[in-house]
Amino acid sequence: MGGLSRREFLRAAGAAGATTAAATGWLGSTIFDAARADPSGAGSTLAQVIRKASSVGYSKLQYEAGEPFLVREDLGASAAATRTSTRRGLVYFAHHSDTHITDAQSPARVEAGDVLYRLGSGGAFRPQETMTVQVLDQMIRATNAVVHSSLTGVPMAFAMITGDLTDSNVTAEHRWLRDTYDGKTVTPNTGGPAYEGVQVWPEARYAYHPDGPPGSDIYLANGFPNLPGMLEAAISPLDATGIAVPWLCVFGNHDLTWIGTLPKAMIIDVLATSNRKAIELGPMLPLLLFLRANESVVRRLWEDNGRYRAGTRVVTRDVDNRKFLSATEWMSHMLDTEAAPGPLGHGFTPDHVSSGQTWYARDEGPLHIIGMDSCNHYNGSEGSITQPQYDWIESELIASSTRYYDPAGNVVHNPSGTDKLVAVFSHHNSWTMTNTFFDPQNPYPRRLGSELVALFSRFPNMVAWVNGHSHENKLVPHRNPWEDGAGFWEVNAASCIDFGQHQRTVEIVDNRDGTLSLFTAVVDHLGPADPGTGAFTGERLASLSRELSANDPFGDAGLNGKGTPLDKLGKVEDRNCELLVKAPFDIGAAYPDSRSQLDQISWESRILTR
Repeated sequence: MGGLSRREFLRAAGAAGATTAAATGWLGSTIFDAARADPSGAGSTLAQVIRKASSVGYSKLQYEAGEPFLVREDLGASAAATRTSTRRGLVYFAHHSDTHITDAQSPARVEAGDVLYRLGSGGAFRPQETMTVQVLDQMIRATNAVVHSSLTGVPMAFAMITGDLTDSNVTAEHRWLRDTYDGKTVTPNTGGPAYEGVQVWPEARYAYHPDGPPGSDIYLANGFPNLPGMLEAAISPLDATGIAVPWLCVFGNHDLTWIGTLPKAMIIDVLATSNRKAIELGPMLPLLLFLRANESVVRRLWEDNGRYRAGTRVVTRDVDNRKFLSATEWMSHMLDTEAAPGPLGHGFTPDHVSSGQTWYARDEGPLHIIGMDSCNHYNGSEGSITQPQYDWIESELIASSTRYYDPAGNVVHNPSGTDKLVAVFSHHNSWTMTNTFFDPQNPYPRRLGSELVALFSRFPNMVAWVNGHSHENKLVPHRNPWEDGAGFWEVNAASCIDFGQHQRTVEIVDNRDGTLSLFTAVVDHLGPADPGTGAFTGERLASLSRELSANDPFGDAGLNGKGTPLDKLGKVEDRNCELLVKAPFDIGAAYPDSRSQLDQISWESRILTR
C-alpha cells in the first residue's frame, strides 16, 4: 500500500508532539519521523516511473528507472554550485489538477459522442471513467507519503487543485470529491443499486464492457481484458484516506459548463434528472429545438414520447444527486466540508457566495496565492478572464511589490507595497486562454493568455503560474523582457483521469546566492504498475484505471491525430526539474530563518489540533 493515511499521520504526530515541543521550545522535525517518506519511496518518480512494457497492442505497465531533477536555466539565472549546502525551503505544496470525479451513469453524459471524438472533436467516453474516486484516493495517499520535502525537510503547507475537480459538476460528483479529500466513506454511485449505463449495454459497442463477452465491443476487440465484477466494485463504498494538509481549489471549465464546453440550458437539467438515457446521439438532437420550452414540456417529450425511445434506455431517476450546480452553489458546497484538514471553503468564503466573486487571494507562509477563475461561465472549453478580474489581479501584484515595471518597461518604485513571493493558480494555461465568447453572466471584455503573460512578466516577484487543463506535464519559462534572470515559470500538471494519472509537488527554495529554485516533482498514485488479480480493492481499481488509460486507442491523445496517451507524460524537461529564477528581492531579509521555524510551528499546530 505505502504511505500514511491522514488518521495514521495525526496519530504519529500527536504521540510525539507534546514531549518534543516541551524539550525544544518549537516543534522540531523529529516528531515527523513516522510520517516522513523515504524520498525514493512509493509514488516518487525520482525513484521509479511507470511505463508501458510494449508499444505494440494492449500492454501491461511496468516500473522503470526514476528521473532525477533536471536543472533548467532558461530564464538566464545561474545558481552557485554550492547551493545544495546553503539552500533552505520557503514553501512546499502539492499541485493536483483535473481530478474529473465522474458520475459515469448520468443521463446527461453523451458517451456516443466518442464516435465524433475519433474524428477530432473532444472526449466523451473513457474506459476507466467509473474509477475516478479510487484514483483520487490513491493519489491522496501518494501525497501524504511525501508530506515532507525530500530536499529540505520542510512540511507541506497545502494542496491546490487547479480546476476540473468534477467532470459534469453535479451534486454527487462534488460531494464525492469533498469527501475523498476529507477522508469519509464515499459511495460513487447514483440511480439504482446496480450500474446502469453504456458499459453494460451491448448495443453501445463504442464503450468498454469489462464484463464481456470477449470481442463484443471496440475495446475488447483491441485486446482490453475481461474484468467481470469491476463495475460493481467501482460503485461500491470506499473508505477514503483523506489528505493530511489543507487543500484549496479554483474553478475549471468542467466545474461550470455542460461537458466542460456548452451552456447549461434547461434541457440539460431535464436530461440529467430524467429516467431515460441516450445510447446514441440521434435521440438527443431533436431536443435542441426545445431549448426555451417549458421544463414540463421538454420532460414529457423526452420521457414519454415514443419517437425518442429508440436508441435510449430507461434508468433510475435520481434528482437530488444529479442536479447541476451554479457557480454560487459550487462555492457554497465548498463551505460544507470538515474543519480538518480545512480550510472551510477551500479558498472561498461566505463573502464569495454572497457576492458571486469566483477568485480570491490569500497568504500561505511566505507565498501570496492568487486563485484565478480562468473560465468562461457560459460557453467554450478554453479560458480567458474578465476585465474586472484582470484589474484585481494587477492590484494584488502591485500591493505585493515594492518594485515592478510599467507596460513600457519603466521601473516603478512602490513604497506602499510589501515584498512577497507570488504564485498564480488557475485551471487554464497561457496557451489555452483563447476564449472570446461573450458570457452573459459576466458581460465584460475578456483578457487572454498572452495578455496575462505580459502582465505577470512586469512583476519580478511573480515566480510561478500553476495550472492544468491540458492533462499533460509541461513546464514553460517566461522571461522578464527588461531584467536578465527574472521572469516566471508556468507549471502545468497532468490529470488523474488520463495516462499517466500524474500530479506534482512544488517547492520554492532560497539558494541564498541571489537565486530561487522551483523544484517540480511528478507523483504517481499508489496503485501498483501491475494491478494483478484477485479482489477489486480500491488500490487495484486505481491501478486498472491507469493501465486502461495507457492503452486507450481513442484516448485524449489517441487516434484523432494527436499522438498516443503516452504523449501526456510530456518530455523529460517537463517533469522532475529544478527551475531557476533570479531572486526578486532580499529573500533573507524578507523571510529570515526564524520565520521559517514559526511557519513550521503554525503548520504543525494545525495538524496536531485536527
